[in-house]
Amino acid sequence: WEYSHPDGYVSLNQGCAQRLENGNTLISWGGVANHGQIITEVDESENIVLEFEYPEDNYSYKVRKSSWEFNINLMEADLNLDDNVDILDIIVTVDFILLGEGEDPDPFYLYKSDLDKSGGVDILDVLLILNIIFEEGIFQLLKKI
Repeated sequence: WEYSHPDGYVSLNQGCAQRLENGNTLISWGGVANHGQIITEVDESENIVLEFEYPEDNYSYKVRKSSWEFNINLMEADLNLDDNVDILDIIVTVDFILLGEGEDPDPFYLYKSDLDKSGGVDILDVLLILNIIFEEGIFQLLKKI
């Protein structure tokens, strides 16, 4: 079996493929010049059924598709994982900003705190957390009326 991408992608390194249970094939194109990681899923007739590309300079040597189960909640802004967005989450976010974001933020903080999806955690994200708390508070007050 072989597959050539319609856009002519050629991996310079690190590409891989996985045959899926449904007969589709998941392809990681590895290092394609002037692109970030490109991932394509094709069906048995070589139709693209899923494709996405990460920003340039974002790569992975291997990609796998499987059933995902998480042991933590995926609620954005709930950094202390207590199933609530509150002042404690703001404290954790501010601590992260002041003490340790560095050049490569931890993916946990990017998912949970980077609410404006800027690629970093900053004061704008704290303001968005405050907005979540405010909106939830207003909603709870209206429920009581």
